Amino acid sequence: MQTSQLGETKLRILRKLRDSSTTASALSKAINVNKTAIRTHLEGLEKVAAVEACFKQEGRGRPKKYFKLTSKGKELFPRKYELLLSMLLNYIVNTEGLTYGKKLLSALASRIAEQLVKPLPETKQDQQKTERLDLVVKALDEMGFEASREQYEGKPAIISRNCIVHQIAEENHDLICHAFHDKLIERALPGVKVELRECMAESSPYCRHVLHPASE
Repeated sequence: MQTSQLGETKLRILRKLRDSSTTASALSKAINVNKTAIRTHLEGLEKVAAVEACFKQEGRGRPKKYFKLTSKGKELFPRKYELLLSMLLNYIVNTEGLTYGKKLLSALASRIAEQLVKPLPETKQDQQKTERLDLVVKALDEMGFEASREQYEGKPAIISRNCIVHQIAEENHDLICHAFHDKLIERALPGVKVELRECMAESSPYCRHVLHPASE
């Protein structure tokens, strides 16, 4: 969700909370909207974790309920991450070369893979492989890839229905799709060789990574 998808009143509330935390009453006065409507909008923003409430004691009497913008709420405002990443990758490739860029992205994939899944308890080898694959798919899904697993031509495969850096992947297919995304899955699944069969950066509706034993 972005600010363009919010109603005008919610957007005005977020802008006020971006400056400092405040109460529903203060928001009502600041943007000239009745308190009941403000509370309704705040409840909606709380449900999507864009704002959170806390109580503050000010003098005597009951504590007052204050609302503040969360990190998720701040992310609703326009960001230019893709522009920055695109410029950074272009700079690396132009100054250090494509091979260096691939090594750098592969190293980043390895670092992320180490953090994706915790060590599994001792189990039967086949069971452990299945559990680890499930954990990796879950971790990729939480990263925003909308990942799931399936069987494809008798092999396990990971389907990703969202690319978290789609525009960058279209411009830097080898760097993002192979040096990073392929390697991220390989590093998270020891003993597996990844084959990218379909790719969103090449006009497919999803990315399909087929998993083969590394010995093949």
